[in-house]
Amino acid sequence: MKTLMKTQPSGIFSGLLLGFAAATSVTAADIKVPADYPTIQAAVDAASDGDSIHIASGVYTNQVGITQVRITSKRLTLIGQPGTVLRATGTLPEVDLGGPAPQVMIMLAQSSDVTVRGLIFEGERLADRFAGPGELKGIFLSASSAVVENCAFYGFRESTPGPQGATAITATSFGPGEVNLRVAGCTFADSYAAIFFIGLPDRRSMNVTIENNTIIGPGPLNNLEYAGIFIREGVGGRIAGNTISGFSYIGPAPDFPISFGILAAHEADYPQFGVLQPLIIEGNTFRDNQMHIALTKANGSVVRNNRLQGTAPGILPLGLNVSGTNVAIANNQFENMPQGIRLMGNDPDYGTLLGLAIDAQVTSNRFCQVTTPITVQPLATVTQTGTLTNSCSAPPLTITPAVLVSWPAETNLWTVESTTSVDGPWTPSDATPFTQHGRHSIAVPIDSAHRFFRLR
Repeated sequence: MKTLMKTQPSGIFSGLLLGFAAATSVTAADIKVPADYPTIQAAVDAASDGDSIHIASGVYTNQVGITQVRITSKRLTLIGQPGTVLRATGTLPEVDLGGPAPQVMIMLAQSSDVTVRGLIFEGERLADRFAGPGELKGIFLSASSAVVENCAFYGFRESTPGPQGATAITATSFGPGEVNLRVAGCTFADSYAAIFFIGLPDRRSMNVTIENNTIIGPGPLNNLEYAGIFIREGVGGRIAGNTISGFSYIGPAPDFPISFGILAAHEADYPQFGVLQPLIIEGNTFRDNQMHIALTKANGSVVRNNRLQGTAPGILPLGLNVSGTNVAIANNQFENMPQGIRLMGNDPDYGTLLGLAIDAQVTSNRFCQVTTPITVQPLATVTQTGTLTNSCSAPPLTITPAVLVSWPAETNLWTVESTTSVDGPWTPSDATPFTQHGRHSIAVPIDSAHRFFRLR
């Protein structure tokens, strides 16, 4: 006999249902521009945390709001299609963010967490079109974490090179916590500077990863200051796998060299220069920059496995200029330049203003056609090992014909034998087997003669 019973969900089960309903009600949405909203700013204003905004191909100029795109206190992803361009115009207003000067930017993120992917930012060489000292920027990140990947930045400069500044990506972080920034797979060209990051003067407030970007400077020029990547106080992290070229100054000698591939210097209390946060600079390629890398009071930083090629014809052409305690410089290759590494001490021009290189570790660096491979100034201290000069040519590549013999890995009892005739004699192979994808294999060098193989 079956009994029908009236049942009700328990309180716990009801709570689970409510929780599931709440979770489904906040599922991230995909928003399309212009299909769902006519402008990027309208889509940003309507979006909730976790939403993705897909921007169709086309040229986007002035959007609703005080900038082209302004994101405040949101976690969003903005994704472009091939040919999605955010373009600056001469009517962009200056924005006061509380700094020494107002700024002009195409995209502004404040207290947010954003991912920007596949967008093209065009500055249109408009840096001289805005009154006052404000700088033109592609993306400005204020107290925001961000991932910027597979984007392109062009034309952040003046039509005729002059005194106005312009930077493709700028980030500042002066709050109580730390922000995380990643710039990867982007292209920067025809711009004064690619990246400028600055944090707090007394602690780390920004963790950065800058990797696998192509950064092409506008040089050689003779009348302005610029750097491919400019790192200031409070910023630590990794700069890896980038190609940086064309940051060169050829004008009259100024008080300090003013063109760099990477410049890392703390200037909050200039002229004393405070201590930087540690940086790892590895696996990059530098070409034809006036000074490829300059690290000022970069305690605990690492410079390794980079290739530095040539320098511009300006003042102080140099591969790597370093001060700070316990900086490691290892396995870099310097080619075709007057000076390779300079370890700062009591400098003839600046004294100890730029700091001292103390207990630097200089290991296994190569120098080819470098007039002065390593300069150790008075008061600097260093341990040098494995330095090689005139040895940067690639080792000869020997290619030996071989045959790959492979069989299932169910058993290890087989022996590979070979012969030049099917009638023998058969000789066991001395090649060492390796296992991959469920099979045993050996690579056996062969000569021009026919050869037969068998498992036995």
